[in-house]
Amino acid sequence: MAWKELDLGNKSAKELLALQKKVAAAQAKMTAKGKTALLKRWRSEAKKAGFTFEEVLEGASRRATSKSRRTKSKSKGAKVPMKYRNPKDATEAWSGRGRTPRWMQALLTKGKKKEDFLI
Repeated sequence: MAWKELDLGNKSAKELLALQKKVAAAQAKMTAKGKTALLKRWRSEAKKAGFTFEEVLEGASRRATSKSRRTKSKSKGAKVPMKYRNPKDATEAWSGRGRTPRWMQALLTKGKKKEDFLI
């Protein structure tokens, strides 16, 4: 059956289900063929470079595991001392990290400098 001749509107639910199964099987077959061809090409490339395919995979897996074993930074999430204080409200302070607070943005637009608010 040619693609242009396929009229799904005239098919019963049973026929559509059978067609769906055929499409899924064809898709799985094509995917498997593609993977096989890709593996064959990679093995050939590895051989040209003087390696076995397994050696290449072993090196790649070592790099992947070494990246995942990295330790987290000890300073991440740590409290840092405040660097700037709002002259109008002493309870508002900013460490200088992250977004500039609204109170400082408002004062900066009025011509003040960050250095004016250093603690």
